[in-house]
Amino acid sequence: MRLVSTLVLAVALGALALAGCGGQTAATGCATDADCSGVSGRHCSAVSHVCVACATDSDCASGACRADGTCAECGSGRGCLIGQVCDADTGSCQPQCAAGCPQGQVCLPGSNSCVRCVADGDCDPGEVRGVDHDCHPCCDAQHPSCGAGQVCNVDGGQCVQCVQDGDCAGATPVCDLPNHTCVACGADGDCPAGQVCQLHACTAGCTATQACPTGQQCETGSGTCVACVDDTGCTDPASPRCDAASHTCVACLPGAGDNCPAGQFCGTGNVCQRGCQSGADCQSGVCDGNHDCQSCTGDSECAAGNVCQGGLCTGACNAQNPCGGSATCCGSHCLDTQNDPNNCGSCGHVCGSGACCQGQCVQLNTRDHCGACGTHCGAGADCCGGTCKSLDSLQNCGSCGNACTASQFCDGAACHDPTYPNFCANPNVYGLYDNTPSDNAADDVMTSTIVANCPATTAVTRGNMDDAQLVDQNTGEPVAGAGSTFVLSGGPAAASVSVVKWLEQTEQATKVAFHFVSGGYAFEYRDGGVAASITATGLDPNHDLFVVELVPDPNGGTLSLIGYGVGGQGTAASAVYFSQQMLPNYASYPDSWYLVKWTSAKGDGGPPAASDVFTIVNHGR
Repeated sequence: MRLVSTLVLAVALGALALAGCGGQTAATGCATDADCSGVSGRHCSAVSHVCVACATDSDCASGACRADGTCAECGSGRGCLIGQVCDADTGSCQPQCAAGCPQGQVCLPGSNSCVRCVADGDCDPGEVRGVDHDCHPCCDAQHPSCGAGQVCNVDGGQCVQCVQDGDCAGATPVCDLPNHTCVACGADGDCPAGQVCQLHACTAGCTATQACPTGQQCETGSGTCVACVDDTGCTDPASPRCDAASHTCVACLPGAGDNCPAGQFCGTGNVCQRGCQSGADCQSGVCDGNHDCQSCTGDSECAAGNVCQGGLCTGACNAQNPCGGSATCCGSHCLDTQNDPNNCGSCGHVCGSGACCQGQCVQLNTRDHCGACGTHCGAGADCCGGTCKSLDSLQNCGSCGNACTASQFCDGAACHDPTYPNFCANPNVYGLYDNTPSDNAADDVMTSTIVANCPATTAVTRGNMDDAQLVDQNTGEPVAGAGSTFVLSGGPAAASVSVVKWLEQTEQATKVAFHFVSGGYAFEYRDGGVAASITATGLDPNHDLFVVELVPDPNGGTLSLIGYGVGGQGTAASAVYFSQQMLPNYASYPDSWYLVKWTSAKGDGGPPAASDVFTIVNHGR
């Protein structure tokens, strides 16, 4: 019994000794690859000293060794079947985009990722594929497709409403190329006879080159179509003469041009009546002012309503000898009671200081009878001193004689100081491009929040500096008039035709003006003092000085919102500051101009943002 125990102990000690010498002591224990058999693995792990299938990627046919020492199903040395991709985490072949992709996405080839697009055809019309596998608005000659109601502007790379007239139809058949929008007209010739083009809309009117409908003539002084302006417009033999006062065709005209036959004259109502025109109609050779022949020889030598008695023409209004035309017999005279101020409507009814219009005594200072019977003042106008005047002018703002000061603007009802609490007063706002892309982008930012912060009645329209109906193309002066506001991004040198240049340099209507100074740039007062400045070294992509100001045109009354900076980022910064801080809080900006220094919060030269630092350095009215 002791001998057996001794043998068992010796075997155990021998096993321990063998293990201590580095030899293989278990099925998976190893020191080198030589210690491993093909059962559990042919390679010895240098970390765990366990026999494994692989220690490095080169040990695997797939070219990928997992962390647990097993060879991956796929890798750099072995791919997957068609329709499968290699999962980098597990090293196993998986179906490509196994779970499928959501609607509007496609599978990225060679991965298990769903993306918006892998080709232009995956995008909607007017979009193309980007390197980020997302769709971006764009179009060009190779990808001209756009959404419904749009066409590709190849030059601008954007889908727009139109690039030529053929893209427009119906009530807006003309393409306004600066804005690529369909409008009713671009010139008078686009409108039918009797209409002219104003602000891209056909309105009643005419010019020397834009004719009236058949049967009418153009009165160029007022730009309106009338029945006639001269006798050539009268084709009816019964009414061959043109009455210049009423622009109507009548049977005759009194005076030197009297066209009535012998023994008649042109009387009341522009009709031929019995009576002499001149001494040639009288036996005596003398025709008096009442169209009666002196020393008459018969009733035919007397005016209608008179008879010849004893060589004298005397009144005799009766059934046998009535007044001619529409005249009424008042005493011994045939009179027109429709316009006779001493017999208005009836014999003996005197109008006094007024006038007789259609048988009614009226004052000639009303909207319906301004300066003359029947002269009606249109919408937005009133009779001021016997003349129709627009009530949205600086001289007559809201009412006759209510004049605004040179530094105010008129919204069509009242005068206002050009301060930011009054910015939304004007009903019409025009954002004007100056054909400089960076300025146009800033202009879009400035106008983008006006609708949200002004009354619903405010109409915001996109326009161009080269629109002659808004800006004088020779001087740059606004011609939209009172009740209108221009939004202008960019300084006075931004374009050849510039409203900013007109206001700042030509009219000197701005309170401050840009100047170059020694070592930098400044905005100066009109007396030459420096309002704010920035050095040339202080101006960089992260710092700038800009102005935001409200300036009324002293002539026509158009209000302009101007924003521009000294350097490349200043104009964009002024737009962000106005739209994000000033306009939403306009009650906190009681002055007309503000000079602001801008500092980028990120300091990376990126575009200005509302989170940047804006410091007001000066302001005033």
